[in-house]
Amino acid sequence: MRLFFVIAGVYGAAAVGLGAGAAHGLDAILIPKAVGWVDTASRYMLIHAVAIFACAMALQRQASRLMTLSASLFTFGTLVFCGSLLALAFLDLRAAGAAAPIGGLSLILGWLTIAITGLRR
Repeated sequence: MRLFFVIAGVYGAAAVGLGAGAAHGLDAILIPKAVGWVDTASRYMLIHAVAIFACAMALQRQASRLMTLSASLFTFGTLVFCGSLLALAFLDLRAAGAAAPIGGLSLILGWLTIAITGLRR
């Protein structure tokens, strides 16, 4: 659970930094479409940093395999989805775009796992 707190903090800080960059200056070095990718990545990263933090808080109260799975899916999904968008934006790595749906599916599964957790309690 401590690891999820660390991941949430790192993702949150990275999201704020990336969002600030997208709003103030990345347009000078990136094409407009790439700035949009950075903006989307920062938004999703921040949202899921909060979700990972919430999972870690829940795990601190009570161990739960489903909540651990949800936090893991959010961690993996954020890394893959946001990472692929950032690779597209900063490295012009077109192949990275193919990974985005895998990350997005992981994020969706993380939210569904939380829903299942709620139904089981």
